[in-house]
Parts: sequence; structure tokens; C-alpha cells
Amino acid sequence: MLVTLLGGLLGAIVNYTSIINGKESQIATLTREMSQLQTWLEGNSTRLDVLLEPLRTQLSDLQSRISSFENETTTKDLEISLLNSQISNLQNQISDLNAQITAKDSQISDLQNQVNDLNGTVNLKKYTLWINETVNQSAGSEKVWEFSPSYAGYIVVEVESSSSNTSVLVRSESYGAFLTVDSQVGLRGRFVFPVLPCSFGEDVIIKVYNDEDDVTLSILVIYYY
Repeated sequence: MLVTLLGGLLGAIVNYTSIINGKESQIATLTREMSQLQTWLEGNSTRLDVLLEPLRTQLSDLQSRISSFENETTTKDLEISLLNSQISNLQNQISDLNAQITAKDSQISDLQNQVNDLNGTVNLKKYTLWINETVNQSAGSEKVWEFSPSYAGYIVVEVESSSSNTSVLVRSESYGAFLTVDSQVGLRGRFVFPVLPCSFGEDVIIKVYNDEDDVTLSILVIYYY
């Protein structure tokens, strides 16, 4: 029986030894395969590095160029901002100059109007209507108007009357000097009377009267200066 037991144990040992040897063989095979794979990977890694190196160089160059472009863009943006500021300042200056030109044009226009007005006064081309009326008068009554001329000139007096006895008196006082015209104009009359600028409180007096008849008359007086 002991022999039988020992024989069984030896058989088991031989069997397990065979299994272990098989496993070790598998391990050795896998180890070789792993070593081969590592060798392949190392070889291909070097090859990939060789292939990727130009790409890495291109990428580095592109990144450098992008950085340079970004710096140039920042510089150009600053230049554009400065130019926009200068343009804005110039536009403000132009606006101010246009406003000044407009103001000067207005002044020139005003001065030209003043010059034209003074030339008209010097050349007696201006006039003002003083009287344009129809008057009904009873005998012995009179109608009086008073004016204060600002410039030297003359007045034109025209009268139409229903009576031949109608008279017109024009009297001017200027700086102590007196000038009087008393004319019977009759049914129709016209005359010219010179005037000087009146000082304070001194006027040109125009009076129409008829001592004998009731009368209806029209009188027109124009002041030229």
C-alpha cells in the first residue's frame, strides 16, 4: 500500500512538473514577444521622431510667425488708434475753422450791408415816406407835421388841392440855423426843400393851410437822404 501511495505521489509530481514546465515555456515565449515588441516600438519611436521633427520645426516656425503677426497687429492697432485720434482732432479743428469762417462771412455781410447803406446815404439814394394823406380843412385852419431827419438830404413836397389859395410852409431848424419856405401851391404844386440833420429838440415842420376856403387836399412828402 505504501508503494502504491508513493507511486501516486511521484505521478502527481511528474504531472505538476510537466505543467510548470509548460507554463515556464509560455512565460518565456511571452517574454520574447514582449522584448520583440519593445524593440519594435523603440525602433519605430526613433523613426517617428525622425518623421515628426520637420513637423515640430514647422510648428515652431508657425508659432513664431503667429507671435510676430500678433505683435505687428498690436503695433498697427496702436498706430490706427493714434491716427484716428489725430483725424478726430483735425476734424474738430476743421469744424472750428468752418464756424469761424461762417462768423467772418456773417461779419463781412453785415459790414457790406453797412457800407451799402452808407453809400446809399452819401449818394442820397435812400428815402423815407413821411406823409401820404388826404386832408379836409375848413377855411383858416391848418395841418402841421413834425419830423426829425437823421441825415442831410432833401424833401420833395407834392400837393393837390381843391382850392387855388392853398399854401404850404416848410421850416427847418438845425444847430441854430433856420430855413423857411412859405409857398402858395394853388391847385397843384411841387417843390424841393433841403434839410440838415436836426439836433436834439429841433425838427422839420410842414404845414398846409388855407385862409380863405374850405379845402380838400392830398399831400405827399418824401425824405431823400
